[in-house]
Amino acid sequence: MIIAVISDTHDNLKMTESFVKDVKQFAPDYLIHLGDIVSPFVIPVLAKLEIPGIIAKGNNDGDTDYIGELCYKSGFKFVIPPYKFELAGKSFIISHRPIDTNKIDISGFDYYLYGHTHFHKIEESGRIHIINPGTVSGYVSGKSTYVIINTEVDEVKLREL
Repeated sequence: MIIAVISDTHDNLKMTESFVKDVKQFAPDYLIHLGDIVSPFVIPVLAKLEIPGIIAKGNNDGDTDYIGELCYKSGFKFVIPPYKFELAGKSFIISHRPIDTNKIDISGFDYYLYGHTHFHKIEESGRIHIINPGTVSGYVSGKSTYVIINTEVDEVKLREL
């Protein structure tokens, strides 16, 4: 399965549209957004991918009732992090802010995904892939980035727009 992982779009429609255009070359099967959409009007742009996905609530997201409604209509699940799930035979734990691993054990997962910092990070610790895709908006870091995961071969690729 090909999974597109993004975070921190922060209402930047231009860069969100650039992401949608760029990611289509990978024909993703699923979308994971790690939070800070900010306003509901980002959801219809992401819905142009016409794939299911999960969107985690971020610390800057407003009107979460309407975000949830648009997610439902678009085939996305809107969740409160930290959130655990299985996908394509792999176990995931996702959050917006980095998880305090002294309080929550992430060792049993295949993938731990988080956003918030606006700086990308990809590393492995034992069997777990620890991934921050950075920010699609480009704010703070000055780079607009996202990640593609191929679960069949456990491959993680960083993309810059």
